[in-house]
Order: sequence, then structure tokens, then C-alpha cells
Amino acid sequence: MQRRSFFGRHATLGRCFGARSGALSSATVLLALTTACSNAGPAVNHSPGSVESVASNTDDSNTDKSNIDKSKYVVGYLPNWRGALSGWTRTLDFSALTHVTLAFATVETGTDGLEVHYRQDGAKSGDEPGLAAFVDKAHAATVKVCLAVAGGGTRSEAFAEEILKAPKELADKVAKYAETHDLDCIDVDQEEQGPTRALDDKYGEFIRELRLELNKNKKHMQLSAAVASWNPNKVLPVIDQFDFLNVMAYDFYNPPALETPTQGSSIADAQQELEYWFSKGAPKSKLVWGVPFYGFEWSGAGGNGNPVTYSGIIQEFGKVPTEDRLVTQTSIITLNSSATIQRKAELAKESYGGLMIWELGQDATGDEQSLLQVVKRANKQK
Repeated sequence: MQRRSFFGRHATLGRCFGARSGALSSATVLLALTTACSNAGPAVNHSPGSVESVASNTDDSNTDKSNIDKSKYVVGYLPNWRGALSGWTRTLDFSALTHVTLAFATVETGTDGLEVHYRQDGAKSGDEPGLAAFVDKAHAATVKVCLAVAGGGTRSEAFAEEILKAPKELADKVAKYAETHDLDCIDVDQEEQGPTRALDDKYGEFIRELRLELNKNKKHMQLSAAVASWNPNKVLPVIDQFDFLNVMAYDFYNPPALETPTQGSSIADAQQELEYWFSKGAPKSKLVWGVPFYGFEWSGAGGNGNPVTYSGIIQEFGKVPTEDRLVTQTSIITLNSSATIQRKAELAKESYGGLMIWELGQDATGDEQSLLQVVKRANKQK
């Protein structure tokens, strides 16, 4: 099976649309990903700062505590290039989720040494001003707020440098930031492109120290990791340290690594990814099935193509897609339709720990179009 094409999925040049693994020399794809994920230019027709994509009515419905079965995880990533938290605080349907993971933390050297912050992409200093209100709103809906560290691409490289230099200090600073801001968990999303034995060893040291620090907190904060079988070596020795694993079960096929339009996250391929982690010792109750709220548009010769958000697919196609393959006049789009997302949500609830979404800012607006609402309906209490 062909696996993982370009950059790590969680960077501004990568995880923003889920692409992974080996090095890419195509300037075209690099430009497409940069445009897709930067605040300067969206890949879809609404602004990257828009909070309309998963909006619910601005009444008490988004603080309803009884909508879904919360014995299963429903984790939604919310990247810091998708607009200010103040907007999401008003419009995000918290009742569809158990966890919101804010991606990504900034780790930098300040006047007092190593500093950890969460803020919008492009902000030069300090913290996101709307963080406290967002956390309060989530907690009112019994939703946990996680902070994701690292990511893919340059984010991963920068975090890897800190892991190699001072894993214990880094763990201490990350845990203290989470405690100070009343967060509930840390998600480690280290997706370096060139793993080394030295980094793998220091990663293990960092995770063990972070686990100890989180356990000291009165809330006994959770620890999770975003994982994929293309880069497992650092995770496997410390797999028992995590409360749950967000399995990146997507991007199995995508342009330009493959020229033929192919489904990038079929149910069968995704289950194979989950079963890999089960075979390595992770209980199924801790495996959270990752789903893509985006697809790939394949066009031209040589496997040219760009990632496109689910909301962008609807706008381009003109209606809610019912199939995982769409044919337009100029391209073929592969995606997970609402039917596939529903089936994955059902299987995740039946056989695994729950569902993870990359990412909330790519969703469409309205109950009839939103994939988050599909997930919510699949996880309704019985």
C-alpha cells in the first residue's frame, strides 16, 4: 500500500490538510499548502478566520450536556490559523464533542528562559486573549480543552530541538502552562520528517516527565498523542503513558505522490491503521479513530492536485456530496462523504475509543451540511 505523501499533517505546511511523510520537492504543492493554511489566503471560499464552518445556533444548545454518549471520545482539533477563539466561543457546538484540542502551542526563549504560549498564527507575543472564555465555555458543556504541542513541518522541527536540549524543562513548562490556564490535557503531536534514535530516546524522556508533571495536577490531566504507523518508533516505548491515542487514519493516497485519483482514507485502510496500533499493545478503548474533514482535488497530468476543505468541496460541487468520489468538468475530488463519516463514527463508537476530527475549521455550516453534526447524531445517547 502506498502510504503518506508530503509533509507532516499538523504543520501550517502539512497537517492543516492532513498530508504526511516523505520529503517533497514540488514547489507547486508547497505553494498550495501554504496558501491553504496561512491566514493570508484560504483554500476555500470562506476566510480562514471564519467561524461559520461548525456554527450552531447561539442559544443554549451548544452547552447541552446530554447530547452525546461521553463514554466515548469525540476529539476535534481547532488550529490557531482558523480565527480568534472569541468567535469560536460563540459558535462552536460544544455539545458534539468531548475534547477540543487547540493546535498548536508556541515554544520560545524569552527573558525568563523557555516559554510556552498559545496564540493565533501571526501574533508576535503573549497569549490568545480569548483563551480563558473559551475554556470556561467548554467546561460549562463538560468538554475538556487540550493543548497540542509540536505538529508537523517547521513546528515539529522547532519542538524537536527543544526536546533534544532539555526534555525535563520542556515538560515542566508545558505542564505549568496547562495548569495555569485551567486546561485538561496535553496532546503531543511530534511529526518530524527525519526521526533519529537520539530524538526517539529524548522523546521518551520528555513524555515520561510530562506524565509525571500532569499527574501532580489536582485534575490529573490527560496526555494524548497524534500517531501514525509511518513514524511509530518514538511512541511505542512509552505507549503506556498516554490516556488515548489520536490515530491519523487518513492520507493513505494523495497527490502528487500518486497520479491516479484514489480514496485517501477508506474505511478498510483506516481500520488497518487502527489495528496496527492495537497489535502494538494499545487497548482499543484508547484508540481514537481520526477522520478527515477535507479531501483532495486531482487535476491534470503527473498527479497534480491540491487539498480542499469539506466546506470548499460543497461550494465547488454545488451540493452536499453523497459519494466519496466526485467528478467535475476539470478534476476528480476524493473525500469522505457524510455517509462515510457516519459509518466511521459508528464503528469507532462500537469497537474503539471514539472519533478524532482533523479539523473543525474545515467543516461546512448548518445542520444539514456539517460533518460535525453527522458525528453528533452518530454519538447520540441511546
